[in-house]
Amino acid sequence: TVVSRFDGINVAPLAVRVGAVMPLTASATGRTFLAWLPEQYTKPILKGEKPVRGRAAKAQPSVSALAQIRRDGFVITPGGDGDGMIAIAAPVFDYSRRIQCVLTITENASHLDGAERDALARALRQGAEAVSQSAGYRAKADSA
Repeated sequence: TVVSRFDGINVAPLAVRVGAVMPLTASATGRTFLAWLPEQYTKPILKGEKPVRGRAAKAQPSVSALAQIRRDGFVITPGGDGDGMIAIAAPVFDYSRRIQCVLTITENASHLDGAERDALARALRQGAEAVSQSAGYRAKADSA
């Protein structure tokens, strides 16, 4: 569920309203939650997930796709057919290393080339990491 929204200088034509519920399988926000929430929480939601804009609900991402999301630390998904929007999302964790929320940016895909998109994704991930750290999150030390 979208709990807050901030419009930048260039407002995209896609307007996501506060209170909107993002689908788990068809949104960057949802896929971020799928990657980090335990299945016991997501499975009941997935069972009730409805089609998006008249299209069939998308299949749950594969185990390997979710593992890749966790390695990358963010998700990039294209928007609906023909709208040219992308969404980039990154998780925010608390002191217990549990996901608490997701930061998501939407942008018109034509405004970004591949390098700019990747830089924006890295910046969002870094911002989410900073928020996580302020909530007491500390990454596990590598067991080298």
